[in-house]
Amino acid sequence: MKKKHTYRSSPIKDVTVQRVLALLAGVTELVLAIDIAKEKMVFGVATALGKTLELVRFEHPRETPLFLALVDGLRAQGVALTAVLEPTGTYGHALRHQLHVRGIPIFMIDPKRSHDAALVFDGVPSMHDPKACTILAELHAKSLGKRWIPRSREEKRSRHLADRHRIASRAYTQLEGELEALLAAHWPELSRIVGTGVVWHLHLLNERGGPAGVLANPVAARELLRRVSHGSLRAERIEEIVGCAQDSLGIPLDEDDVHLLKLITGQMLALHGQMREVDAEAKKFVADAKSPPSLAKVARMLGAMTSCVLFGDVGDPCAYDSAAAFEKALGLNLKVRSSGETKGQLHITKRGPGRSRQYLYLAALRFIRENAVVRAWYEKRTAFAGGLKRKAVVAVMRKLSRALVHVARGADFDASKLFDTRRLENVSLTATPSPTSPSTPPTSLPTKGAPRGATPAITWSVSP
Repeated sequence: MKKKHTYRSSPIKDVTVQRVLALLAGVTELVLAIDIAKEKMVFGVATALGKTLELVRFEHPRETPLFLALVDGLRAQGVALTAVLEPTGTYGHALRHQLHVRGIPIFMIDPKRSHDAALVFDGVPSMHDPKACTILAELHAKSLGKRWIPRSREEKRSRHLADRHRIASRAYTQLEGELEALLAAHWPELSRIVGTGVVWHLHLLNERGGPAGVLANPVAARELLRRVSHGSLRAERIEEIVGCAQDSLGIPLDEDDVHLLKLITGQMLALHGQMREVDAEAKKFVADAKSPPSLAKVARMLGAMTSCVLFGDVGDPCAYDSAAAFEKALGLNLKVRSSGETKGQLHITKRGPGRSRQYLYLAALRFIRENAVVRAWYEKRTAFAGGLKRKAVVAVMRKLSRALVHVARGADFDASKLFDTRRLENVSLTATPSPTSPSTPPTSLPTKGAPRGATPAITWSVSP
């Protein structure tokens, strides 16, 4: 009995143009279904109907020129080619670029589709490179792929700014943990005083080196705190800082500890400066006349950096057919698993870029704090009433993501159009900015990642 080798692949050096043409039998359209990897790549030569004729393997980048020579040879013989790939990181970007400059249409298949199709395809749940190629070809034949379009200059620039900010903030957060551990041992009282989103303590530790350095010259320490805080630290708080240095219970710092403390704080100050620089560049880029108008419109709603993150990760909201499509691109569309009497809970799919959801989450917190309609709707949510405040924030995120498409197309953000205010008729909402001291919100928010003391300038009144 002859053994079948359904997924047997051939090395690229054994595959010639004449060999592929012999398999075509008059077919003039071919699909190259490519399974992307860091080095060991496999592609399937398939018809437009999804039937795989040949499986070929090659090593990238050493044997990639042989693959491209095969592509050029087939095109020279009048064969129309289409490439089908999966968006698996950056490993396939170089190969995708080479196909694009040759004018070959490129389609992307969602990895979730190919993963779920493994069992349906041949009755076996296993997945390997040759099988992945055959699945990609069949999914493309069913028009389940999406045409790949190169990023615009503005989207690349937005992605560049977002990446620079992410690199600096990630390193800053890591060093922040190192500094917290060091202060817990040598100056625990300072950690209680320091709030989030401030850097005055970094200047103090970098220049004075710890409690002993502060006590060595209290006058210089006070002047330093006034200067680096730009007057935001009250005299009472400055005296509290100097006083806790005198009464600290921490372990005295030796020469090596001071050196490590100054090294950490010096790097944190440099990273903070880089983040401020990127923020300034983002604002300038958004305001540039050459940038798309939709970017500036979204920035007025969410801020410059958040807008750059969204444009860099998922593209211009105006490019989407509907608000629901943009919501799906962000991974905020809902999924549920229910069977029989078992009723599952709703969850977001999280299929989109996590960074965009993180920034949009923080934006939702700002809207809840500062917009009376948004906050009232947020507090009416069942999740909020049940103590699941984070789920209620996600509900606001989904609303905002849909609003972004309309804002990018020129509409002004109006919370009364986004939320059903008829359910809020028992609440009298007035957004009156307070020039002196903003009012405190009536209930707490999940403030992870939000600056301390960022209270909304809103006056609330509930109708009897």
